[in-house]
Amino acid sequence: MSNLILAFITGILTKLVDNAEDEGSKINETLKIIFAATYGIMIAYLITVIPLPSFWFGIIIGLILSGKIDSQSHYIGISTLLATLALLGFPEMNASIVVIVALICHLEEWINTEIVDKNKVKGFLKKLLKIRPILEITAIILSVIYSNFTIFLLLFSFDLGYLLVEPIILK
Repeated sequence: MSNLILAFITGILTKLVDNAEDEGSKINETLKIIFAATYGIMIAYLITVIPLPSFWFGIIIGLILSGKIDSQSHYIGISTLLATLALLGFPEMNASIVVIVALICHLEEWINTEIVDKNKVKGFLKKLLKIRPILEITAIILSVIYSNFTIFLLLFSFDLGYLLVEPIILK
């Protein structure tokens, strides 16, 4: 349960940093750096204690490949994450899962950047793709394969925190 709360808070912090970088919300530079470093530490901790850390590491690689780690704050977040993993110890990774998830994450980011954001789809499909369901579907599939729904629940918790920030905190 505490890891689900941690994933939720990590989603909130990540969205606050994203919004400050991409939308220019009024979060000062020091706070952005603190939020980014905090989410880096929290994600690193989660990676070391959760089932299938390869899934989360694949997401991180996919975001890097997609160019979504594109600001000083996010560089600090990722650097802090890697430094924390170096201190805590990198968990054993399944290279196949890392690569597959990284490619799926990259595909989903491409779909959103090149199709959804450019209004090449409308209506229900646009709304569906805007919430980025491909990683969730991947998490469900991996949860079934590994008989552990914590994989999906952690991603869902992170995404819930990420998605609720805008209408509740940033309105």
